[in-house]
Amino acid sequence: MKLKILTITAVLLLAFTYSTDGYSQNSKKGNTKVRQVDDKKNKKRKSLKNAAKDARRNMKGTKVPPKQSPLPKASKKVEVNEVFEYMSKGQKPGLRVNIPNGDPLAIGKKWKEYLKNFGGKIKAVKGEFLSDNAVIPELSDNTVDIYSKIEAYPGGVFLKTFTDLGNGYVSAKIDQAKYNTIASIMRDFANGEAAISLQTALKREETKLLQMDEERQVLKQSAIELNKEIASYKNLINQKEDMLKKNKELLLLKNRTTKEQIGKVEELKQDLNAVFDNK
Repeated sequence: MKLKILTITAVLLLAFTYSTDGYSQNSKKGNTKVRQVDDKKNKKRKSLKNAAKDARRNMKGTKVPPKQSPLPKASKKVEVNEVFEYMSKGQKPGLRVNIPNGDPLAIGKKWKEYLKNFGGKIKAVKGEFLSDNAVIPELSDNTVDIYSKIEAYPGGVFLKTFTDLGNGYVSAKIDQAKYNTIASIMRDFANGEAAISLQTALKREETKLLQMDEERQVLKQSAIELNKEIASYKNLINQKEDMLKKNKELLLLKNRTTKEQIGKVEELKQDLNAVFDNK
């Protein structure tokens, strides 16, 4: 009996020990899974934080370009204004002049020729052209570089220049006298080209006017001829209407005489029948 009790007790102890070990192992497995999930979440959070830090770091080193100002309203008068905008060397001060009725290709070609008066070598630079080592004593004892851009607008062309003095760019805020020098050069060129463009436009429009007047004269002459034909047709219509009126009168008369003639014929037929009846 004691042996049986000891045996049962041993079995229960073994079962309890096994179940305890199983529970402990399962708990360890469950804890491991929880830790793995937490580790993944923590890694994701760190990754997002690092990405945000990198984005902020990149934003600090990035220059956000200013909004481009809309094109100014077209003017029929040549006007020189200061601008501050992007060109091949970055954002720089410069000058802009409008040339009414100018053609972009023609103005660009003529401005390059005009710049040769200052001795610089003309080069193409990123959608612009550069007068390299130009000599303008009023600006500097040294040579200067003049960057130019041609832009079309409805009704004309903008010529923009950015003049590099070596220690900065020409600006009215820095040196009004040097600004006036460049402004005078651009204004003289623009006035000359605007006058040529306007003369060309005037000649073109006058030619159109003469052509339109010739066409108008042709139409006027055609109208005269058509009116004559209409008058002739009206006379013919009047003549035909008179003929039609006389025709109706004659028809009425003929109808009346025809009726009378029918009566005579019927009367003779009756007389003839009466003669045959008496035989």
